[in-house]
Amino acid sequence: MPPMLQILQRKYPFKPGNWKDSLLLSAIVFLILYFLVPFGLNIYEQNGGNLLGVVLGYSLITYISQAAYQKCVSRLAARKSIWTIADAGLSCILFWLFLGLCNAIYSIVVFHIGAQYFAKVILVFLYWTFIIGIILGIVTFLVNYNRYLKTELAGMLQKNTEEQEDIIVTIHDTAARGSDLRIGLNEFLYAESQKNDVTIYYKQGRELLHRTMRLTMAALLSDLDYHNIFQCHRSFVVNINNISDAKGNSNGYQLKLSDCPAAVPVSRTYVPKLKSYL
Repeated sequence: MPPMLQILQRKYPFKPGNWKDSLLLSAIVFLILYFLVPFGLNIYEQNGGNLLGVVLGYSLITYISQAAYQKCVSRLAARKSIWTIADAGLSCILFWLFLGLCNAIYSIVVFHIGAQYFAKVILVFLYWTFIIGIILGIVTFLVNYNRYLKTELAGMLQKNTEEQEDIIVTIHDTAARGSDLRIGLNEFLYAESQKNDVTIYYKQGRELLHRTMRLTMAALLSDLDYHNIFQCHRSFVVNINNISDAKGNSNGYQLKLSDCPAAVPVSRTYVPKLKSYL
């Protein structure tokens, strides 16, 4: 699957709309229209028109449109097992087009616009509502998704702990024969390289153990050739299955592992690869 399609299929947090969201959006619309007076509203006011009343009408249309659309989208999201970035983007585009159409119809009625101008008015409102909506939508998306990654990354990771329950791996120590480490794959937590050595951190029951061995990160990854073993930093390799919490952003993450007090860093270079596990 192309990288762009993979990104669009990632899980995105669906947040059902409420009256506060609708009220906030209608308030933003009111402030923009009343104080900036775009779309010829200044001429309308100069000719004795009731600017406050008209702007309140646009705000009310926005509130009702937002509330109605969120109700429809909530029903749709409830039927889907996963709400994706593609779903969120498409719903955002459709909402702003719907809002633009509603405001265009309101304008036609309030300003008594002739039928010969219907198409032009609708296109103008669709255009500007869509442009403004895309800007607000992108900002909202980035904020929500970044916040989601900070709090839900560990739960989003594709883990296969049960499938690997009986897998035993051997990590080969190049310093001496007979010093190889045999552990269950799920017991492996993470490894940290230091010069020519690698320290393996693993658990046996609830006990945290570690062992320093003479090998390279490349050799370690060769011994642990499984999808859930991820090099998250130049000096760190981690077992995705044992991640219990993750905090950070696009500049890097700190991973917490089960029964392990230390945090494993994910450097900025490896963040895109980490997201491929989502």
